[in-house]
Amino acid sequence: MYSEVAKHTAGASKNLWGLSSKFFWSFKWHYFVLMLSDYGRSAMVRKYDAVTTDRAYTPQFSGLLGPLGTFVDRIIWNYPLHQALRERVQNVSDILAELIEKNGKEIRILSAPCGLIWDLILTKEKLERQGITLSRVHFYGLDLDFNGDVLPEARSRAEANGLQIGLVRDNIFNIRRHYKMEFEVVNCIGLISWMELSEVEALVKYISREILTRDGYLVIDNFSRHEHSSIGDDLEIYTRYFDPAELKQLFERCGLKVIEERTSSQGINTVYVLRRAKT
Repeated sequence: MYSEVAKHTAGASKNLWGLSSKFFWSFKWHYFVLMLSDYGRSAMVRKYDAVTTDRAYTPQFSGLLGPLGTFVDRIIWNYPLHQALRERVQNVSDILAELIEKNGKEIRILSAPCGLIWDLILTKEKLERQGITLSRVHFYGLDLDFNGDVLPEARSRAEANGLQIGLVRDNIFNIRRHYKMEFEVVNCIGLISWMELSEVEALVKYISREILTRDGYLVIDNFSRHEHSSIGDDLEIYTRYFDPAELKQLFERCGLKVIEERTSSQGINTVYVLRRAKT
């Protein structure tokens, strides 16, 4: 197992049996219904890693006790949070495709964390529909992949979808071990929700100063509390919800300015496109 602890598991101390005991003795027995769902158990065990998040993207339902578990799985798939995840991946792929089209020349895109590269596959498909030459687009991915099963699956999906991409397993702060170049676009979706505000500032400064080209773009996102946020707390999924105004001030301190933002239909997720502020 990889030596570094994944951010999305920070603070979690109980496995599935430990959570079951906690729910039983605290009389939160409704969580045993969620355990019938494969999606629900994935969230309890893996938290919102790339594998759990990926379940939101396709309507494939399964669970324990046959139709009952499948029914519960469908309900969880339709949670507003999971609808926001589906909207987010569409927003991100739209943004990446637009930035690539706008660039008009050789472009390097780093996705970190890259997860199971669903957004990059969608981006490729959108570029192909627009007739944009992919030979000038160079995709790179980096992921901590704590359990060691994400990047092998990402490579398999890339091959199946004809996506040329370099993939490495590491912390984003170690990127210079693998890539010496700068990137025109850094896609950093799904990371800061697991970080403290001071860590977010360190991350954005690092990306701005060490990874982005002078006129490069950073794509990053933030979540707002929603009707199921308390479930995350009970499952030891400790999401950070940042005040948008405070987050924008942080970006400005790091020398970046929000040039566009796209928010999901129920206001749960916002994707920001940042660029270095002109002086």
